[in-house]
Amino acid sequence: MLCALLAIAFVSIIHERPTFSKVVSLIDFETVGLLFGMMIMVGILSTTGLFEWLAVKAYKFSKGNVWSLSVILCLVTAIVSALLDNVTTLLLIAPVSLTLCKVLDVPPKTLIIFEALFSNIGGAMTIIGDPPNIIIGNNAYIKEYVNFANFSLHMMPGVVVAMLVTFVYMWKFYRHELSREPHAGTKMDIQIMKNTLHRFNDSHEPETETLREALQRHIEELEDKLLTDPHLDTLPELEEKYVITDYPLMINSMIILSIVMLLFFVHSFIGIEMGLAWIAVIGAILHILVSGNHNLEEILERVEFGTLLFFAALFILMENISELGLIEALANTMIDAISSVPDGNGRLVAATLILIWVSGLASAFMDNIPYTATLVPVLVRLAESDLGLPLAPLVWALVFGACFGGNGTIIGASANVVAVSVCEQFGVPISFLEFFKIGFPVTLISLAVSTVYMLIFHVAIPWY
Repeated sequence: MLCALLAIAFVSIIHERPTFSKVVSLIDFETVGLLFGMMIMVGILSTTGLFEWLAVKAYKFSKGNVWSLSVILCLVTAIVSALLDNVTTLLLIAPVSLTLCKVLDVPPKTLIIFEALFSNIGGAMTIIGDPPNIIIGNNAYIKEYVNFANFSLHMMPGVVVAMLVTFVYMWKFYRHELSREPHAGTKMDIQIMKNTLHRFNDSHEPETETLREALQRHIEELEDKLLTDPHLDTLPELEEKYVITDYPLMINSMIILSIVMLLFFVHSFIGIEMGLAWIAVIGAILHILVSGNHNLEEILERVEFGTLLFFAALFILMENISELGLIEALANTMIDAISSVPDGNGRLVAATLILIWVSGLASAFMDNIPYTATLVPVLVRLAESDLGLPLAPLVWALVFGACFGGNGTIIGASANVVAVSVCEQFGVPISFLEFFKIGFPVTLISLAVSTVYMLIFHVAIPWY
């Protein structure tokens, strides 16, 4: 908000002071409305206990195998992030994952970091999955050519391959951290007791004999415990604690959310003159009605107004930066770089590489939301120039760069910040370097995958 205020001040000095109504008109209410509606729908659905119940079922399905559980949780995080949004998904799944790690006696940092990474990868699949996508998909010029359906269709193959490669990386370098030896503590206790018992063997005093017998009985009890499955000991407790608290509301919410998602996909094909924001807001109103909760204050508590204000200020900032001519200068620099390449597919290759890798590396070290907001008008300027570049491949390249690049550091994406914040609340701090060591290689791997995908299917094969 401070940056937006400073931008307005500079515009006022150089040109003229904009009116309040002019400043408000700079906000893209289509994006803000979409976020507002999704927040309410997900917030109401979360009260049913569905997400916690799913996490426990994943634990049950994995039979206590931590590696299998990690894969399931990361996969669920990626899929739910695509359908809802990655920030909300982590707010729901990370606390349950931390609880499961505590029960399983597994260090949670690696799992939570990978959940954040997969939320960014999965969120890249749809317009609503990641905040940068929302900014891109709701641009007035871009949405004439890119809708929810073709966005998802073109992003899905690259995202799926990136997920598979990330799972391979995860297995190759972190499978030992995401595993545990059953009864490791009990085995250590048995060994200590056996060493103590061995020292008592040379003594024949009555007191020592009594202590030796008691120690032997305790060792036998612990050895019997080794024959049991620790997974079976903890599962009933978790299933009792994490249950679906409101089945009717859950069913109604899932029906409404499914209809909303379906309308996101087909509204541009069936001639519905209604944007994504209206669909989300109507879905939110229906959620409120079926929830039976008429306490508006309690419902609005589930809305992250700080995030909405951030987006509003961001749009004001970007429009004023554009007014100052900075975006035009950046666009001209990119146009000059691309125009230096001979005409033909070479220019599209250059534009694709620049957008993926520059966006990816920049998004790793600065939040990908303001970066994307800055690049969207540049993208439009490139498409409108006489370079002969099709808009759609430029959009996919920017999405891959911004979303995958956000995995590089804690500050690269909002989902990363949320994951780290949740961990801190549970007394498990994650440092910048700890996240960087895992996240930055994933960024490089996923950017490489998306580059190959784009060059094959959107340059060599003009699928757009």
